[in-house]
Amino acid sequence: MEYAQVVRTRLEVIDKLESMLKANELENATPRDFVSDNPWLLDPAWERATRNAEKEKAFRTIGEEEYKLDFSSDSESNSRVDIKYLTAPDRETIVEFKRYGRDIKIEEIREQVWRYAEAMTRIPEKDDARTDRAEGRKNASGIDERVNVLIIVRRVLDNRGKPMSPGAANAQVEMFWAKFLYFSDMLAQSRERYQEFVKGVSQKDDAGEAIQAIEFSGSDGNAENI
Repeated sequence: MEYAQVVRTRLEVIDKLESMLKANELENATPRDFVSDNPWLLDPAWERATRNAEKEKAFRTIGEEEYKLDFSSDSESNSRVDIKYLTAPDRETIVEFKRYGRDIKIEEIREQVWRYAEAMTRIPEKDDARTDRAEGRKNASGIDERVNVLIIVRRVLDNRGKPMSPGAANAQVEMFWAKFLYFSDMLAQSRERYQEFVKGVSQKDDAGEAIQAIEFSGSDGNAENI
């Protein structure tokens, strides 16, 4: 029954996000904060809030507050990231939102991702030198493997203005440890995870009865019905 309550709440979260998308609200802080507070929408492995979730912070501030580094001379020091998570020890994930109604050309977003990945690479790089820690491994593009960039978009266009397939778009940014997550996929994948719950409502076994009890309680607010 506890699980049923959690799942019902998550389905409400998914519905709320879909409403925000339809209203084309993803350019303001509220939807960004909404997703930040529910990181499982971005990745099923993030069932609980990840550590050090930061919103709308400049690279300079991240360097100073989290690494005790002076990052003010860097060309990207004043650039702000929408969300930054520490998803595992020494693994940073930057999440960049693009307004739902905005079409993004691959060259435009590729340039931004490159700059962000390089900036985020320089922070742990400086920290490694400061603490005499072994340098992190880098790929052929010089991006530290501890850095990840997730770009949330409705769709990506090629240089001719034609929609790109997800595979083709991701191939253009994977060298920066980056990938695209499409709004439609985020909603569909999130719903799919809880499809068994939806099916369970009509079942007549103990689990189905528990789910129905939760649903009934949620609809009229009377917990005594359980």
